[in-house]
Amino acid sequence: MSLLDLTLLPLRIARHVADAVVHPAPAPPAELVVVDGMPEGAPPAARRPEPTLPAPAG
Repeated sequence: MSLLDLTLLPLRIARHVADAVVHPAPAPPAELVVVDGMPEGAPPAARRPEPTLPAPAG
């Protein structure tokens, strides 16, 4: 550890403390909203039923 590191250590600690105070923790995630069995915001195509496919010949 150099003399420069020891000199700058209080500034680094102060910066970490300031970051913790200024930037609050993110809000907890909101509860998932389900519409027609799909998460909110799903495109309309995802909510439509799948088309029936013809049976393979043979």
